[in-house]
Amino acid sequence: MVSSFLKYPVFQTLLYEKSCIYRYHDDINCHNISHIYSDKLLQHDANHLYLLSSLTLIIPSLFSTLILGSLSDSWNVKVPMLVPFVALILADFSYILQCTFMNWNPYYLLISDFIFGLFGGFTAIIGTMSSYAIKTTSSNFRSERMAAFEGSIGLGTTFGYAVSGLLREAVGYAYVFLILMVLHISAFVYILFFTKEIIQNDPSANEI
Repeated sequence: MVSSFLKYPVFQTLLYEKSCIYRYHDDINCHNISHIYSDKLLQHDANHLYLLSSLTLIIPSLFSTLILGSLSDSWNVKVPMLVPFVALILADFSYILQCTFMNWNPYYLLISDFIFGLFGGFTAIIGTMSSYAIKTTSSNFRSERMAAFEGSIGLGTTFGYAVSGLLREAVGYAYVFLILMVLHISAFVYILFFTKEIIQNDPSANEI
């Protein structure tokens, strides 16, 4: 959640700046965010791109999330949690390229959204982790664990928003997405090595 909400403000600013560079090239200072925010044409470009970004992420994830959820319930709990993080790491790599070459078409940013959506998106991450938390916690402590899970979402959201602008100004776009990649790799490694392997229809799976 820290990485997700650290990304959002940075991504919105990136949309404006890349749209500015693509439309005006070097004719104006596209790094002056307060100036380009007041440009109506750039607002149209950036808002249109943000809408497409949302649709590109959401539409594929509607189907892939159902598949991952079904696999989590009928086959294996751990693997469906890993799949969206593989997509996030690939998406981060694409973002780093887009930020390194700012003159590239801003619509190339949609590649990352499509990759993440194709592998489940945010819905798959929240859904599979909630499923894991429920299946690996006894009924006596399930409510406390879910409350902690929801609380961590709120804490991560707050912290991500709080540091996103400062981090972008301090290190720039490419390094922000590199930091996000490190966070996503860390999450992937944690799930891979520290979560329980639960095979569905295994009698021992219910002995928790």
